[in-house]
Amino acid sequence: MLDEVRVKRTLTTWLVLQCDFFLASAEQVHHNLNMTPVKSFLQKQLEHEKYLHGAAYTQNSARSLKKLTTTELAYLNQMVGGDSESSWRFEALEILIPGGRKREFSILSNPIAKARDLLGESLRLEGNGEPIRAAVYLYTQLILSHLFLEANRRTAALACFWRLCHSKLEIDPLALLVVPVGDLMEPTASENLHAKITQLIRPGGG
Repeated sequence: MLDEVRVKRTLTTWLVLQCDFFLASAEQVHHNLNMTPVKSFLQKQLEHEKYLHGAAYTQNSARSLKKLTTTELAYLNQMVGGDSESSWRFEALEILIPGGRKREFSILSNPIAKARDLLGESLRLEGNGEPIRAAVYLYTQLILSHLFLEANRRTAALACFWRLCHSKLEIDPLALLVVPVGDLMEPTASENLHAKITQLIRPGGG
């Protein structure tokens, strides 16, 4: 019986070491190829839970007297990704977008002012009776501007969700997060995303 327990423990230890070795090897390969690091299942699950928590906060806030300000935007980013108090991006950055292409972002001298401008334009569109276009504008521009150090896509999705909820438009926040955005540098990408999000709006909203 004791030998059986030892064998099981040895096998368990071996499997754990193999998993760690696989993840470390995969991360090294991604690093050598200048690719985004591999995320573990637990990391993805944690991001999922954080996003759901952020979505619940967003929905409650949008339906209250709260306004989507730069402070609220930064708070959403911290909820879904950033752990530090200062999550705004100032330095230049290079990332890989879906499809393997590189995207370079220049230095930002004042990301908060840029965010304020985007929020203001989105609010103007909403005030002109174009709530979906206002939400899509905010979604695309936040992704393109890459104002935060991390979690820009999830932050953009929540900002879009805030605008839609504020206009009493019902939509699944998870569906909003995973909707394909394509290459937003393409001329038709924004209109394509507008059509996709419009299809996700639940009947009876508004």
